[in-house]
Amino acid sequence: MSIVYSTLNKFIDYWKDVEPSKNAYKILSERYFLKTPSGEYLETKWADICRRVARVIATAELVNNPAMESKSDSEKLDEVKSWEETFYNFLLSRIFIPNSPTLFNAGMGVRHELLWKPIEQMTLEDYWEIYNSRNHLHMLSACFVVPVEDSIEGIFDAVKEYALITKAGGGIGSNFSRLRPKGSFVAGTHGQASGPVSFMHVFNSAVGVVEQGYRRRGALMGILNIDHPDIEEFITAKEGNDGEKVLKFFNISVGITMPREELLRLYMEDGEIELKHPKCNTTKKVKVRELLKKMAKNAWKTGDPGLAFLSEMNKYYAMYPEMVIESTNPCGEIGLAPYEACNLGSIDVAKFYLDGQFNWEAFGEATRLAVRFLDNVIDVNVFPLEKITRAVKDSRRIGLGIMGFADLLYLLDIPYDSPEGRQFAADMTAYMAIQGHSESNRLAQEKGNFPLFEKSRYYREEGFAPFAMGMSKFDDELRQVLSESKYGKRNVAVLTIAPTGSISNIADTSSGLEPNFLLAYVRYMNKHDGGKEALFYVNRVLEQKLDKEILEKIKERLVEKGSLKDLPEVPEHIKRVFVTAMDISPMDHLLMQDAFQRYVDNNISKTINMPNSATEEDVLNIYLEALKLNIRGLTIYRDGSLQTQVLTSAKNLKTKDAPKVQFFVLDEKHKLRPKPRKDTLRSVTRKFKTDSGTTYITVSFDDNGEAVEIFLSNGTELAEAIGRLSSIALRAGVSAEEILEQLRKVKGTYTPALAKEIKSAIDDFVELWGETPAETIDTFVIDGTAKTAEEIEKFVTANGLQWAEGYYIDADGNTYCPSCLSKNSIIKQEGCTSCRKCGWSKCS
Repeated sequence: MSIVYSTLNKFIDYWKDVEPSKNAYKILSERYFLKTPSGEYLETKWADICRRVARVIATAELVNNPAMESKSDSEKLDEVKSWEETFYNFLLSRIFIPNSPTLFNAGMGVRHELLWKPIEQMTLEDYWEIYNSRNHLHMLSACFVVPVEDSIEGIFDAVKEYALITKAGGGIGSNFSRLRPKGSFVAGTHGQASGPVSFMHVFNSAVGVVEQGYRRRGALMGILNIDHPDIEEFITAKEGNDGEKVLKFFNISVGITMPREELLRLYMEDGEIELKHPKCNTTKKVKVRELLKKMAKNAWKTGDPGLAFLSEMNKYYAMYPEMVIESTNPCGEIGLAPYEACNLGSIDVAKFYLDGQFNWEAFGEATRLAVRFLDNVIDVNVFPLEKITRAVKDSRRIGLGIMGFADLLYLLDIPYDSPEGRQFAADMTAYMAIQGHSESNRLAQEKGNFPLFEKSRYYREEGFAPFAMGMSKFDDELRQVLSESKYGKRNVAVLTIAPTGSISNIADTSSGLEPNFLLAYVRYMNKHDGGKEALFYVNRVLEQKLDKEILEKIKERLVEKGSLKDLPEVPEHIKRVFVTAMDISPMDHLLMQDAFQRYVDNNISKTINMPNSATEEDVLNIYLEALKLNIRGLTIYRDGSLQTQVLTSAKNLKTKDAPKVQFFVLDEKHKLRPKPRKDTLRSVTRKFKTDSGTTYITVSFDDNGEAVEIFLSNGTELAEAIGRLSSIALRAGVSAEEILEQLRKVKGTYTPALAKEIKSAIDDFVELWGETPAETIDTFVIDGTAKTAEEIEKFVTANGLQWAEGYYIDADGNTYCPSCLSKNSIIKQEGCTSCRKCGWSKCS
C-alpha cells in the first residue's frame, strides 16, 4: 500500500480514542451488533463492527484489481492486511460510516471466527474464504430502481422483483408512467386498463405480505410523469388516509420531464400541458397552474407528492442519452437507471474542526479514502437479481455524502440561514467533488474504468460536468479535474447527500446537511435494577459555547421547546448561530439545497421545513422558487401535518382481543402523559341525586377491570372539570383510590358525596361484569427508547393502531414511532420520515 493519509491519520488517531456515547451504544446494541440465531451477542463494541466490516471490504482488493496480479502471495497478504487496518481505523474513528446495510450484513455467510481473528494471524486463504463464502444475505446496498413495463407479464415480473429485493432488506423506486392510463383499451382482453395508480396498490400489497409483523416495513418510491393522463389521480392518491386503501409504503413524486425553466414559463404565462400516452388515443390539456396548485394542496396536507426533476437529473447524467434516469430511491438522494442500486457512506465533517478552523487537507484525504472504500463495496456486494449485479458493476455508481454539517457551522459560528453558511456549503462540497472525482480518476488508472466508460459523456463530450457549479472559489480547479476524467473514470457518479439518521447517531453528530431539529432532549436508559434513568442530552457544541449556569437555568425549557429562540437568558449571538430546522425560513432551506446540489453529481435528500401556519399558497411559492434554482428534487414538510391525517375508517378492535398491557407515556420533559383511550370500553353508570339536581356518573374500565375514565354529567362546568381531570389522572397511572381520597378531602358536601358514588360505581363493576381473571400484566414505559417486537405488537393491538406511511397512527390522527412508540414524535427530515425521540429513520 503506497498511499499515505498523513494529515487524516492525525484526526483518526484522536477520534478513534473517543468512545461512542451511551445513546450511540444503545442504537448499536438494538440494531447493529451481530447475534447468533439464538440471540446471543457476537459483538459488544463498536470496534467489533469496524473489524468485521473493514475485513470484508478489504477482500475486494483481491478482485478486479490488475495491480495485484503481478504480486506474490506474501505481497498480496500484506496489501490486504494494510487496507483492512486502514479501513478499520477509519471506521473506528467514526469520521466515515457506510450505510446501514453494510454495517448490518458485511460478513453474512462467513465463518464467525474469521471475522474477528487477530489480524496478525490472518492468511491469504482466510481472506479468500471470506470473499468466497458470502451468501445471499450479503447485500450491502439499501436502495434500488426497478422498471415497470406496460403488460401483465411485465407488471408481475416487477412485483416479483419487488418481493425479492424487499425480502433482502432493500427499498425500491419505480416510474409507473409506462403503464397506460385508466380506461385505455387493452387488445388482449378487449377490456379497459385500470391505470398505474391501481397497479401501485398491487406493489404496495406485495411488500406488505413480504414484510409482516411490527418491525420496519418496506420503503418505496412511486413516480408518475407530469404529462401522464392519470397525473391528477396520482397527485391525490394518498388522500383519505384510512390506514387501509392508502399507498402505505410509498412516497410519491411527480416526475418533471421538461426543463424546469419551461415549466416555470408555462406557469407564469398560464399555459397548458398536454396529457398523453403512446397507448392511448385521447389527449387532454390542463392548466399548469391547476396542476401545481393541486400538488401544493396535497403536499400541504401530507407532504406528498414531492417533485422529482428528472430532466435535471438526466441533464447532468454521464450516461444520458445512452441510459435514462427514470426514478429515484425512496428518499430521493439518488436518481437511478433501471436495476441500479445505491451504495452510500457519509463523512462527519464536524470532526475536521480543530483550533478554530476547518482542516481542508484532512477532509480531502478522508474523501479519497472513502471513495476507495465505497468502490470496494461494489465488488463484495451480493444482490438478489443478476440484472442488478450487472447494472451496478457496469456503472460502479457510488454515493459519498456528509453528516455533521449543522454542528460544523455551530463550531465555526456561522448561521445556517446566512449567505456565509451557503457559501461555506458550496466551497466544502466543491472541494469534496475535487477530491472525490480526482480519486475516481486515479482508481481508473489503478484498477480500470467502469465498463460503460467509453459510452459515457466523460469520454464522448468535451468539458462535461455532472453538476451546475457557479458558486465556489474552487470552480476552476474542479473543472480541471473533470476534464481529466476523459482519460479514465472508475465510477459513473461519486457524490450524494443521503439521510443519515442512524449512522449520524452512531457518530454522535448532526444528520446529513440538515439543521438540527432539536438542541436538547431527554432519553431513558435501562438501569441494572430494571428501572429507567433519564438522560439529558444537549447539543455538544452548544454545551461547549453556552455558559453552564445559563444552560442549567434554561434546561427544562430548552427540552420543551428544542430551540433557543424564545429564551431571553441566551445571548443573541448564540441564538443567531444555534438555529434549528423550524427557526429557518423555507426559502433559506431551499437556498441551502441549491448550494449543495451545484456540486453533487447524484441527488440530495433534504426537507424544506415549513411552519404549521404555512398556507397552500406558501407551498406553491416554494415550488415556483425551486423552479428557478439548481435542485433535482423537492420535499416539503409542514410542521405537525403528519399528526392531522385522521384515520377516517380505522378498524375497531374488540376488547377481548387486546393483550393485557399497562404502559406509561412520558414526554420529552419526562412528565407523565395520559394513555390513548380505546374506542370500546365496559362501563357502569349511576344516578346521583342532590338538592341542586341530578348527576349521572359513568365509570369506564379497561380489559383488566381497572377504572380508566370518569364521565360526570349534570350541565355544570364543575362536574365536567372533575370528570376530565380524574380521567386524565387514571390514564396516566394514578390509582382510583388516590383520586377518590383527594375528592373526599374537598371541603363541602357535594364533592365528598360524589366520591362515594364513584366508589360505588367501581364496586358495581364486578357485580355487573363479573370478575376479571387475574392475568399477567406487562408494564413498560413509552420514554423514547426502542421497544421489542413483542412490546410493539402488544401496544399496537391494545390501542387499535394502524400502519400508515411507515409509522403507526390512531383513530384521532396521532402518530406513533414504529421503534420507540413515542406519540407525535414523527417528523420529516433529509427527505425522510424519522423520529425525533429515538432517532429511528424510515430510510436507515
